[in-house]
Amino acid sequence: MARWRRLTHGLWPYLAGIRTKIVVLSSFLLLLPYLGYQYVWEMESVLRQGQEQTLMGTARAFAMGMNDRPALFTHRQSPTRLDPGKDLHAFRLTHPITLDGDLSEWQRDQHHQRHYQRDGLIFNQRSYHSEQLSLSVLTGSNDHAVYLALDIVDATPTPSQDKSDLTSQDHLIVALTSPQGAFYRVALSQDPRARDAHVTHLASGLPAKSNQHETEGPPQPLPIAAKWRTTDTGYQVEIKLPADWVGQQLGLAYYDLDDSFERPLRAIIGTASTRTPTSLGSFMTPSAAIQTLIERMNNNASRVWVVDKHSRVLAKDGDIQTSNGVWQSSSAPQTRHGLIAWLTDTLLRPWYDRLLVTPPDHFIDAMQQASIYKGVQAQQALQGRPYAGWRSSDDGQAMILSAAYPIWLNNDVAGAVIVEETTNGIRSLRNDALETLFSVMLAVICTGVLLLLLFGSHIAKRLRRLQYEADHAIDSQGRVTGTITTADSQDEIGRLSRTIVDMVGRIAGYNHYLEKWPRACPMSCARPLP
Repeated sequence: MARWRRLTHGLWPYLAGIRTKIVVLSSFLLLLPYLGYQYVWEMESVLRQGQEQTLMGTARAFAMGMNDRPALFTHRQSPTRLDPGKDLHAFRLTHPITLDGDLSEWQRDQHHQRHYQRDGLIFNQRSYHSEQLSLSVLTGSNDHAVYLALDIVDATPTPSQDKSDLTSQDHLIVALTSPQGAFYRVALSQDPRARDAHVTHLASGLPAKSNQHETEGPPQPLPIAAKWRTTDTGYQVEIKLPADWVGQQLGLAYYDLDDSFERPLRAIIGTASTRTPTSLGSFMTPSAAIQTLIERMNNNASRVWVVDKHSRVLAKDGDIQTSNGVWQSSSAPQTRHGLIAWLTDTLLRPWYDRLLVTPPDHFIDAMQQASIYKGVQAQQALQGRPYAGWRSSDDGQAMILSAAYPIWLNNDVAGAVIVEETTNGIRSLRNDALETLFSVMLAVICTGVLLLLLFGSHIAKRLRRLQYEADHAIDSQGRVTGTITTADSQDEIGRLSRTIVDMVGRIAGYNHYLEKWPRACPMSCARPLP
């Protein structure tokens, strides 16, 4: 403790100096960046609220453009409820498909694949094992065609030399209804001499309903193209159907025959029974009319979804990676010059990169290629309530704002519009504002502290000189032996120096008077004290 007292006693003159006090007082300037930081965060919150309101207005505008337009929805009426697996919906293909029986080009769309194992059994004669029999189905479409990709696992493949005899070989049944209501049922089997699948028309153009009359003329066969390829685990089949021939019902069923001599039917696995139109599941393809409409209205500013009342995607436009909610300038970014720009780019950029979260150039969003929109936003909108909410991307790198608005048709909800954007644009603006704010404030604080230090040093220098002259102006006997320089400045130190000069002058005059007084008064004038 005594050592600490001696140390502080020796440092106290320096700690109590004017420059130290100025540095301590100027440290309160550091509150300015904190206040600016809080202000920028408040501005970001306001911008997010504005983005949410703007996005809800955008969703409302899209929905208003589709309200009470039966042509967009009536030809694709949704079932009352979906039966998972039985009801199929095609996703929109974004790449061309080569019909060759090779499913490698479908790898990017594997998240759309539906797997059928025990739940897909329509008929089974023996105990079931998934490693011996299973079916995986991919359904995609574009403006011209519907594509089906089937990966069949069959531990006992049973091809036949006679391609016309379906009862002696494994085969696939495709059944559907046309937009006009005609029922088509086609059998596909392996052609032993080529990769093309052998097509057998079982039912062509039959009326799907009993009260529906046949069209004039003979029914036309379904223009179907298919490729059949044998693999190590079974078969791979690719099917192409004209889009204008596929209606709202479709079913697939694979007939697995035993490879024994009699070749009995071992099992049937598929999406639904294909024997009658009423046993088929529903089928939905993306709407080309809605797709064209939202592409014209969106202009790739946001990611827009249009879903039916079962959340199945009818159309989608835009990429969430570039939908950041901020209008980008078409001109090239201007190069900044000046002290602030040099200070930011040279000295502060490494610190900003560490402290500020930079929006990623790419993030993972599993919803990008979804064929069913899963989220509370769509659920609320399909119940007639507009809703906006935030969610994080799958990798946690971005925040995505979604605004949903219902589409009304004859006072009923026919679907919903969901518009999505990220906050990356706002985060970029926030980072730019923080960088500029901190750079300017740092420059101002450093300049202010430097000027205060120079000013304090100048004041301390003047006071030390005045102290030195005052210490040497009067000796230990009280005689004036030096002079004090008179300052011309009109500040407090200048007035203090003039006051001290005047005081020293009066002391010098008084001492001069005392020195002359004994000679002016003789010794005889002195009277003894009583």
